[in-house]
Amino acid sequence: MRRGWPSGRAAGASTRARSAGRCCGSTCRAKRTLHAAEQDRPDVLAARDAWHEEMLAGADLRQLVFLDESGIDTRMTRSHARAPRGKRAIGRVPGGHWRRLTILGAIAPDGMVAVMTVAAATSTAVLVAFVEQVLAPALKARPGAVLVMDNLAPHKAAAARRALDQAGLKRRYLPPHSPDLNPIEQAWATMKERLRQAGARSIETLDTAVPDALDTITPDDASAWFRHCGYRSDDDARRSSRSARL
Repeated sequence: MRRGWPSGRAAGASTRARSAGRCCGSTCRAKRTLHAAEQDRPDVLAARDAWHEEMLAGADLRQLVFLDESGIDTRMTRSHARAPRGKRAIGRVPGGHWRRLTILGAIAPDGMVAVMTVAAATSTAVLVAFVEQVLAPALKARPGAVLVMDNLAPHKAAAARRALDQAGLKRRYLPPHSPDLNPIEQAWATMKERLRQAGARSIETLDTAVPDALDTITPDDASAWFRHCGYRSDDDARRSSRSARL
């Protein structure tokens, strides 16, 4: 990630020299953003184009709710730390006997709407429990909600479809290999950064830290992540149109 200097602070000669070594003409070395190579397959490209045309152009943004799962564990720690010049910053994480949690969640344009943690991998039974006990009650106040998720096998299992139907929830599936179209990925990244700062070393402490980490996600964050993925409301379109005319 490129770093900017605070206002009023100038880069020193050594910094300029290092920057020159990373840049050549109009290009610079930068951290890669990785996408699945399968996104270049003709069938996936066609599916993504169809998704953009149908969902991004015609969907009611207020009705979209994105579901996904992520994994967290008791080895999480900060990736950077201060150290004397020329010295390595040393940290400590469990080399064995660490524990893992799966977190299931759903996000709407105004923020996270449902979250559940479980000390197991995502299975059909786990997903059904999440839908029946957490997600469906949370979405009662959102009539007409459309649940969007990826193509994980439990998402398409008959029991999961029945649970969603019984809850009155419409469902749509993202194009294959397209996590970049799910705004909740940004929420997971934000949550994990907070959990790395917490550095929980027991499953109980980790579980307790999850709500605090998610509480830092604001409605403005969620709205921005939706726009980043291309989901823009009519208000967004009007604002863009006004900006273009100015």
